[in-house]
Amino acid sequence: YMSFDGLHTGQTSISELRLFENAWKSFNPVHQVINTQDIVANLISETLVKFSPEGEPLKTGLIKEWTQINESHFQFRLRDNVYWNPSYDIKDRTESSSPLDPLSSDLMIGLKGESSDGTNQQVTAKDTIFALLVKGNPIVSDSSDEFSWVKDIWIDPIDNLSFHVVVDGDSATAEIDPWAPFWSYLNTVSLPEFFLNSTSNEESLSSAGKTMKGIYDGILGTTAWQNYNLSPFGCGKYMIDYYEINDLVALQASPYWFEIGAKDGTIQDLDLLSISVLIIDEITNALDEFEVGNIDIIDVTTLTEERRQMENNAAYIVYDDKLSEIYSFIAININSPLLGGENYLLFMNKIPGKEEYTIGMALRKAIFYAINRVQLNDIFHNGEHYIYDSPIHPSLGYWLYDGYPFYTHNMTLAEIWVSAAVYTRLFYDEQSSAT
Repeated sequence: YMSFDGLHTGQTSISELRLFENAWKSFNPVHQVINTQDIVANLISETLVKFSPEGEPLKTGLIKEWTQINESHFQFRLRDNVYWNPSYDIKDRTESSSPLDPLSSDLMIGLKGESSDGTNQQVTAKDTIFALLVKGNPIVSDSSDEFSWVKDIWIDPIDNLSFHVVVDGDSATAEIDPWAPFWSYLNTVSLPEFFLNSTSNEESLSSAGKTMKGIYDGILGTTAWQNYNLSPFGCGKYMIDYYEINDLVALQASPYWFEIGAKDGTIQDLDLLSISVLIIDEITNALDEFEVGNIDIIDVTTLTEERRQMENNAAYIVYDDKLSEIYSFIAININSPLLGGENYLLFMNKIPGKEEYTIGMALRKAIFYAINRVQLNDIFHNGEHYIYDSPIHPSLGYWLYDGYPFYTHNMTLAEIWVSAAVYTRLFYDEQSSAT
């Protein structure tokens, strides 16, 4: 994990990290969008599964191991001895408040009359099942359709840390469709069932039609849910100490964190004892704060001139992130008459070695080979951007099969594929005329 080996200009402590967000966001992890860089939510929570930069699921998150029983049925087991951070009521705290302490600080009480002091509420399969069903429940989630793949889910009958999931890629059909993309949705956080679920026997349905008890119309208005929106807690590395809306969120390291490093699963401690997240709406204003030392890290991708100056200034270190979420993609309308039209699905049966390809695919391949990305990069980005010659994002590299095509600029191959498509189209046109 990150640590400082010295102070930079304007920095006062090597045990504090200062970041910024460009807008105030909901703390509540229920509302966290999958795979976003929501700084505060990611700091106070732990995701079910961690992923490598290439998209490989790792066994370093809350889920420690899994077994694939068949193509749609998976069994997952959570890490043991993980506990919820204290359910501190922080909404009225300030910078001058006394240090957080479960023996003296106010603890919120959930719908079941329970609270957490950091040691009494273990994270179990019940919490994970609750989280996946809640996020798929339209009563409380605005993105419930994202979890419609949870066809069925249950706690293992002999292990309260294990749960089973039946994955269905199309909940609208009776058949169960295997669906590999569900893995990316495990990059979500668990939720404290003991706090957010009720004792009501009222039932509601998830977006996949799975019945769950305790969630009912109006539950968002309960004191527990309202408090959780203002004072959320998770099982992550940090806890919110206090905040000033639209200005600052101050976090402190959690002494209750389970100390497993996401990268390789080794035991880790936290050198950064506190993190401050400043809310600054304009990137230029954030840059001003960064240059005087009030922010430790800033994304300068869009600040071209400033970035080039920093690259030539020994006071700064500029890192390249080749797996940035900002990528330029090319979309192709395969129904366009120029790219195949109504005949784009015709196979090129008369072209040796290309019998399994359609006219539309041949034309798309030709376009991919014809585009000179190096030249475009030089013209529009001064040659600074990372070129990836595949239609699949590099963060999904783990999922590519051996021999997956990459389209380095090659006009010879482009002409071969165009010629094959044109020949096939002319052949079918002649056949149609003859009949």
